[in-house]
Amino acid sequence: SKSGVDLLSHVALRARQSGALLATCSDDQYWDALVTSLTATPSPVRVTVDISTGTVDVSEGDAVAAATSSSSAKAAAGAVSLSPVDTSISSWAVAPAEYAPGVVGGKSSNLATLAQLASEISSITGVDVRVPQSIAMPFGSLERTLAMPENADASSALDEALTALDAATDNDGTLSALANAQSAVLQLQMPDGLAAEVAASAQTAGLTSLASASSDDWWPAVRQVWASKWNLRAHSSRVALGVAEADLQMAVLLMEVVPSDYAFVLHSRNPVNTDDESVLGEVVVGLGETLVGNHPGSAMRFTAAAPEQVIVAALPSKLEAMKMTESSVICRSDSNGEDLENFAGAGLYDSFMTNGVSTHTVNYANEPLLWDASFCTSLGGKLAGVAKTLEILLGAPQDIEGAVVGDVVYLLQARPQQL
Repeated sequence: SKSGVDLLSHVALRARQSGALLATCSDDQYWDALVTSLTATPSPVRVTVDISTGTVDVSEGDAVAAATSSSSAKAAAGAVSLSPVDTSISSWAVAPAEYAPGVVGGKSSNLATLAQLASEISSITGVDVRVPQSIAMPFGSLERTLAMPENADASSALDEALTALDAATDNDGTLSALANAQSAVLQLQMPDGLAAEVAASAQTAGLTSLASASSDDWWPAVRQVWASKWNLRAHSSRVALGVAEADLQMAVLLMEVVPSDYAFVLHSRNPVNTDDESVLGEVVVGLGETLVGNHPGSAMRFTAAAPEQVIVAALPSKLEAMKMTESSVICRSDSNGEDLENFAGAGLYDSFMTNGVSTHTVNYANEPLLWDASFCTSLGGKLAGVAKTLEILLGAPQDIEGAVVGDVVYLLQARPQQL
């Protein structure tokens, strides 16, 4: 990459988990030469890194060795098993009390656990910890929607696309089949009764912004989440893991968007050096997409062996921040192939906000996250305390995403950290 990589972004997490080389090159001349070399070599390549000089050499690779390595990786990945699902659920929407294994995926289940623990974390740390309101569309909702008579054409188009995907022998064929699969899902009409059930469930859960919203605001986002099952990134991962298309099920978590002053990702065990039990955290201004999506620039990065032992390792330089302009709901992918004990699946599938988000240039002249050292260490200490407390309560290191609004810390997601 020509730009820096946030250590806790989704792409960095996937690279560490897969053992892939992920490096940054800030030298324009060397970068241009490297791109030219890679572009001119259509066959497999071998990348050799000399850590003593920092140089990277690209040479023609051995196709047999590459195939063997790929097969070995797939064999190792085969240890990943998808969570079992119950597709017989008759409800279109479920509240947090109904977030049970098999009904929804890891995101929803873990969010319900966080809601149960929030008050205990607050009591232990002295930090006001909260969890946003949510409901979920359970496993089987996509399949039930496809089975409706009004969606017969879309269902047929999806079947044709998946047949073509299975038969594809080159990149163009794969890309075309995936695009057709996504197009078919995006044409789905809403079944009768779905909107009313979502509104009622949202009202019960206290998610008033969704309860009062028009289905025109959130139904397109739900379809986009379902369609993301067939993006290239997710499909390639399933092929590598040996996961059949039909085995991957997609629930949808509809969650209140927190109007973040700051967003963060925390690993309660330093992923760069797992012998180091300190917390590693990254913080950005505004919503968290600029961090997990690895937008240009760097997050504020810190480590903390204890809440009172915060070391700021990098200052923020993200050029832009995302902010809410009105209340919004985010429709989040919640498959049975994410947030597993031995596989995070971070960022494989997509999430979409319904409305109310703008992007603006960060004014660092007035931003304490850059110039106020005491603010940074205080914030880092507060977050480190939450992270370590959550690790203790859940019995394992955690990968945590959240937001800060004033003095309140919102926990948006937690999953077992991949070490």
